[in-house]
Amino acid sequence: MSELSSQAKRVLATLTAPPDAPADVDLALVVAVLDGDEETAQLVFAELLHNGALIEHGGRYKVADVIAAEATSTWLTDRAVIACRKIEPFARHLSPAFDIPGSSLFDTRADAINWFDTNHDVLMALLPDLIERQWFELCATLAEAVVGLARYTGRQHDQESAAQYGLLAVNRLHWNAVAVATSAEGEQREQRHHLRMSVFGAWLGLARTSQGDVDNALKALATAEDHARRADDDQAVATVLSVRAITYRAAGKTAAAEQEIRDALAIDLVFADPRRIAIRRRHLGNILSDQQRHDEAFTELHQAAVLFTSLGDPVGHACVLIDTAAAMLAAGRSSESFTPLVNALDALKRSAAPRYEARAYAQLARSSRATGSDVATAEYYADAVTHYRLAHDNATADAIEAERIQMQLDGASDEARTLAQKIENQFGISGPNAVRIALAWEEVDELTTVDQFADTIEHDGLNDTEYDTYDVVKFIAAENGYRI
Repeated sequence: MSELSSQAKRVLATLTAPPDAPADVDLALVVAVLDGDEETAQLVFAELLHNGALIEHGGRYKVADVIAAEATSTWLTDRAVIACRKIEPFARHLSPAFDIPGSSLFDTRADAINWFDTNHDVLMALLPDLIERQWFELCATLAEAVVGLARYTGRQHDQESAAQYGLLAVNRLHWNAVAVATSAEGEQREQRHHLRMSVFGAWLGLARTSQGDVDNALKALATAEDHARRADDDQAVATVLSVRAITYRAAGKTAAAEQEIRDALAIDLVFADPRRIAIRRRHLGNILSDQQRHDEAFTELHQAAVLFTSLGDPVGHACVLIDTAAAMLAAGRSSESFTPLVNALDALKRSAAPRYEARAYAQLARSSRATGSDVATAEYYADAVTHYRLAHDNATADAIEAERIQMQLDGASDEARTLAQKIENQFGISGPNAVRIALAWEEVDELTTVDQFADTIEHDGLNDTEYDTYDVVKFIAAENGYRI
């Protein structure tokens, strides 16, 4: 396809502009685009036909499929970039598309998240399509945006998938690149390739860690570190070390985690990047808290909080407050942990961050449990589960639900445990479920009907046998002196 004239480019841009690109194109439409200039419109129409930008179909004309597809893909990618920039305004990005001044397309983080939720399936399907069409740069840009959007909204599997497509696209760009003219240009291209491979690899490692896949996370991070060192980019090395610290911490290897995060912090202190330093100090504080080194932990978390405040990053600051509350609980200062959590929630509700709100509610549940407030604990656990599901993080929601159930089991009375043992012996219902049924029975009052109690058992999936739930209810009633 030869180079189009400026008028033809203008017309083609209008004809392919989503979301209202026309299905059919005729001369009258081209005339309208060119403000009524019929003579120029005829020339442009002929040029577009000759060039292959317009093709005939069924006696009519339309924009060539490949051109229309590229326009739509670029339009979606541009908006994904703008949405990602809106929700992560402080993050470091690789694609040049992130350097273009942003538009006012999204007024708030909530607007950006809603757009991502609406277009999620289309964006995820577009990534492999861009690889297939060999539009690798566009794929790498979209993958970078989706990683950020998925991370913020709790879609860990999508973060992993987008990082993998990003790695694939960057690798294909590297091997398909046209030979450059000078060795200096070649070295610059190599450095950029290794840098992008490193960052996508770090994101892949973080996504796998979030999903509990520690072994494969460490493999991805080893490869990412190799690329970072080949890129000769110390900040990229620090990013990998920081993620590996998170992975080691998830695996319970706190000594290794501390060494990694201190090495990352030492690098970032040289570059004096306050946001990166804040992130490293936050993670170091968490690791020190795990090691029961409470005074050191609070020092690091306080410094992180001060830095995030100075940066005007409410979400980053709120995350430190949640971690501070967890550290207070670990240090036996549960009653003090509520204030930072309330402040964190206040900020997060204004930032449209359901995944981080869920973390705050989960920590509130643990703090309430430590202070003996069973009613508040149950409510906060329920809020945490709800918000994790709103954030599409069902795995963590299930883990929090399991934590809540374990709390109920630990707090069961002797009477409930005795009844649970009888239910387990009689029907073979699993021990934890039998205890939950017994605990539910303790909540029954004179207004509770048989159907309501049976519905509770069914709704919570507590009858994991083939026995009829009504038979279970009748047995419990009889054990407690009631006849049905």
